[in-house]
Amino acid sequence: MGGPRPSHHGGASNPIRGQDVPVHPHPGRRLGQATTLDGAEVSESCTPYLRANPAQRYARLYENYLDTRWEPGAIQEFKARVVDSLDVGYNISVHVGHGFRNVMSCGDLNLTNADAAGLTNGNRLTNLYAANCTSNAIDYPCLGESFLHASAGGAVTSIGSTRVDFPAVGRYYQAEYFRLVFQDSVTAVGEAQGRQKLPFVAFSDYENAYRWTDMTLILLGDPELRLWTGRPRTLTVTHPSSVVLSATSLTVNVKIGGVPLYGARVTAYKPDDEYRTATTDGAGNAVLDFRPDGTGSFYLTVTAYDCRPYQAVVPVTAASQAVLVEQPYTLDDDNSGGTHGNNNQVPEAGETVDLRIPIRNAGGATATGVTATLTTIDPMVTVVASTNTYGSVPAGGVSNGTSWFRFATPYTLADQREIPFALGLKDLEGQTFAETLRITLRAPELSSFSHSVTEVTGNGNGRPEPGETVDESVTLKNLGTGAATGVTAILRCTNGLATVTDSMAVYGPLASGNEVVGDPFRFSVGGAAARFELRVSTADGLLSTQPLDLGYPATPAGLAAQGASGSIALSWSPAPESDLVGYNIYRGPAGGALVKVNVVPTARTSYFRDIGLAALTQYDYAVSAVDSSGNESARTATIRASTNPPSHAVFPIAMGGNTPGSVAVAHLYAQPGGMEIVAGADVLYCWHSDGTSPVDADGSSVTSGDFTTLGSYYAAGPTIADLDGGGPEIMATTWDSQSVYVFDLQGNLKPGWPFAAGYPMWSAVAAGDLGNDGHREVVFGSNGPYVFALKPDGTQWIDGDANPATNGVFKNIGSTYNYGTPALADLDGNGQLDIIYAGSNGILYAWRPDGTNLPGFPVTIGGTINASVAIGYLDGAADTQLEIVVPSAVKDSLYVFKRDGGRRAGFPVYLPSAGSSKQPSPALADIDRNGTLDIVAAGTDGKLYVFDRNGVLNPNFTNVRYSALTSQASESSPVVADIDGDGAPDIVIGDENGVLSAFAPTGLMLRGFPIQLGGEVRGTPALCDCDGDGLTEIVEADWDTRLYVWDYDFPFSPAGPPPWPQFHHDAMRTGLASTSTLIAVPDEGPTAARLFAPRPNPAYRRARVDYGVGAGEAGQALEIAVFDLGGRKLRVLASERAAPGRATAVWDLRDAAGLKVPAGVYFVHLTLGHRTETQRFVVLR
Repeated sequence: MGGPRPSHHGGASNPIRGQDVPVHPHPGRRLGQATTLDGAEVSESCTPYLRANPAQRYARLYENYLDTRWEPGAIQEFKARVVDSLDVGYNISVHVGHGFRNVMSCGDLNLTNADAAGLTNGNRLTNLYAANCTSNAIDYPCLGESFLHASAGGAVTSIGSTRVDFPAVGRYYQAEYFRLVFQDSVTAVGEAQGRQKLPFVAFSDYENAYRWTDMTLILLGDPELRLWTGRPRTLTVTHPSSVVLSATSLTVNVKIGGVPLYGARVTAYKPDDEYRTATTDGAGNAVLDFRPDGTGSFYLTVTAYDCRPYQAVVPVTAASQAVLVEQPYTLDDDNSGGTHGNNNQVPEAGETVDLRIPIRNAGGATATGVTATLTTIDPMVTVVASTNTYGSVPAGGVSNGTSWFRFATPYTLADQREIPFALGLKDLEGQTFAETLRITLRAPELSSFSHSVTEVTGNGNGRPEPGETVDESVTLKNLGTGAATGVTAILRCTNGLATVTDSMAVYGPLASGNEVVGDPFRFSVGGAAARFELRVSTADGLLSTQPLDLGYPATPAGLAAQGASGSIALSWSPAPESDLVGYNIYRGPAGGALVKVNVVPTARTSYFRDIGLAALTQYDYAVSAVDSSGNESARTATIRASTNPPSHAVFPIAMGGNTPGSVAVAHLYAQPGGMEIVAGADVLYCWHSDGTSPVDADGSSVTSGDFTTLGSYYAAGPTIADLDGGGPEIMATTWDSQSVYVFDLQGNLKPGWPFAAGYPMWSAVAAGDLGNDGHREVVFGSNGPYVFALKPDGTQWIDGDANPATNGVFKNIGSTYNYGTPALADLDGNGQLDIIYAGSNGILYAWRPDGTNLPGFPVTIGGTINASVAIGYLDGAADTQLEIVVPSAVKDSLYVFKRDGGRRAGFPVYLPSAGSSKQPSPALADIDRNGTLDIVAAGTDGKLYVFDRNGVLNPNFTNVRYSALTSQASESSPVVADIDGDGAPDIVIGDENGVLSAFAPTGLMLRGFPIQLGGEVRGTPALCDCDGDGLTEIVEADWDTRLYVWDYDFPFSPAGPPPWPQFHHDAMRTGLASTSTLIAVPDEGPTAARLFAPRPNPAYRRARVDYGVGAGEAGQALEIAVFDLGGRKLRVLASERAAPGRATAVWDLRDAAGLKVPAGVYFVHLTLGHRTETQRFVVLR
């Protein structure tokens, strides 16, 4: 798959089958955009290696297939042709083009994870080479894994990048891979993939595309798997049809077409017994020293370049003569009878060990007068007693011998040294037998990484300093696998700048893995540059020396934490000390005591990933630096972090720029239960809940979710509403383009749009039916003095400034930088929506749709207001009077106004609101569940405030911090929904440190929070059940350019609609607490019974099953049931008389007895009268 790439990207695809190869390219560029590197050009650089083999067949699918630079014969690339080629089953398939974690561009369309998983090439598995971005991003559900996991075909290996691919450099790696495979005959996939990087190592000495490619280009699959580069040849293998147990060698001859084959690999393997391998010589022969210990059978395998493997099962038959084999040995180190050791029956350095090696006669005759000799080639090992007599050993019998072998080792040998021994056996008939065994030696490794100091005289800071006398207790740790006995240590000063008065410490025995604190050394410090030597000995002698000094490393700086699901990553600035050994990591429960996590100091890398942590749990951390003397710096200040909710699907997904905009979530497309996520950054983006994109505006799979290429910098984020009755539209203001855009769901610009405002805009669009005609108008502020109101066709609602020279102006308020979003509500109760707006001039406006002021308005508050107002019935269900909530920056106050412009009693209240470019906007929700609305507000002082309708601060929020910042803490606004399924509303808010926090009504942080992001949280998050599984998702478009979605696996808002789940309450941005939070695709209801695919699929915890019943089917018997592959009914999810419309059944992945069903394939059946529908899905555990 190959094609032109803009700037530095390209595309092509090349399948190779045995001797066949196809190639497919894609342009991934906007119309008219210049191409500097064509993917087909990358592919063509590999074809000379294919043409060198006349038998090699290859196909090339290029989007730019008519280019005269290419070898003739390329055909046009379409996705259908690519899938067809892959289903044929080519040996190698190469894609050069744009891609993302779950897609690769294939001409007209993208090939997706689902396409890869659905390939039907059977056992004609391909080897995929993907020169595109993130195809092997194994930390996500990536395309490479989908190829490998395809149940009816797919790929057996995948080579691709875990992150961005640089084809201008990657093309050379790809060409080297093909050269190695097809010219140098390096056919092991792993070897070729590793060696393809070698020519470029010299260019990777700094951060560049070569180093990047070295690190990100990886192989998924078996590295030993061999590729065919031509038509597979058939081996003729000659070998014994059976092997007698007494045989001492095995000869195998290999030929092709009667000609001996040099270099064939011959392997004989008898499980749990014997393994030998060799290559054939010029005569085609391989001789293996193959000596099995018992009868049975073994596998004989022969492989060779471009040959079909040969494998045979060869019997091992009983021998008529004696066959002697060794049995498991025993050791004696009991320190008696000439042995020297600790009596643990384990060979350790410094011991003299007796070794008993029983022998068994596996043959059919008695072996008489058996003697044995034990030898070793290890020069550090002395065999003290090398001979033994076994006497006569009958067939099937075992003899221990009349004595023991004995060997001795010096105590200075390193831990885990493997000692080879050869046992030579001989009987009186002259038969000889050679057996081998290896014994692993254990040894202690004693090191000091820490000590404690008690000042006899000094300043009490715990560190030895000039003029002080101290007791220093040194801790020794045994990092070896062997035990140490009689451990002592001596401390001496090597430069005369200290006087050691107690130089001996006793430790005693020190088992493997243990540490012991010795009795203290005492010394007086004469100078800060004093140097010491620590001499550690065991009962056998001096084991090690370690230099020590009195210089302590500096405390590490910049400790930060990044949570993930089940782990927390810590990072800090590297310590500058030249003798730095590493770092100590301290962890504790939130608010609890810290305990050292690491056994020994970590490596010198200033990063530590703490794994295996409890889910959704907070921990405290601190870090210290340790030098080669065991001197430990002071710990850093304690920081707190949490294991976070797992990321949802393929998120986070990168956008093309930073964003301060708020996301919108809504049901847009006809997907049961699924919601779409819309965000604004450099352009507008839209994703389904599974991370796929409904629109690919730029035609490139390198970008994900791009909904349009029109407009620039959608700083306020999107609004979703049905303006003209034809279904939802997506609309947004822009900063750079200074225009408002309205799109249909296919990404087409609606007639009459864009509207040129002439000013940048950070105000989002509010959509509502101002004329009561069934159509919605759009209202928004601007950085100029105008508030605009437009009809669905983009024409002005009224000429609000009585100026024909301006267009769309609803009001000229005289002040600029009006960032707030208008609220739309029937404030005066006359059945028409009114427009409520707080200007940057500190004035609160309320206008009727005709532009006249409501009685009592405008109200001058003073100061600066750039937040958005909130509207609601604060007094609860019986309240008929809407009220307006608005913060003021300069006066640091929160106001509530009645519909007549008067202040509500109890307000204003103190709310720090100054300092941020855009003030957080309030949310309204019944936090204390008393039936009335509370006001949730984020102060710019980093505190979260919750006031009741009377202005009384909720006592649970008297000092709740969502941010460590005490000023300019946030531009984001709080959202409210029950995200943990306990029936109570929770609050989520982000800050300028990139921290996203969530709080229960008690004021306590929810489990799994805070979440540390890579940039400032400036837009407002959204809370939803985006994928329809009944559980919570949290969505945030971050300043770090990523769109995040997390699975917070608790029921979402089970008690009813969420009170304030996204910015300005809902996706229409009405700012009214009683507006519906849902926007749905128009649905006239099913006309006949229908069963939708269960979701999610695969299911992990639960599955939702949506179904529909037509009006004419009402009253019939309906059953929704789950069956396994054997046809057994496991669970009935619904059994009732059918009612017309849509409905949902939820399965908790348990059978009728309440037991969890195992992972596997299941079927959901809908039975309605005589009608049956079935859907297949998968359960994973």
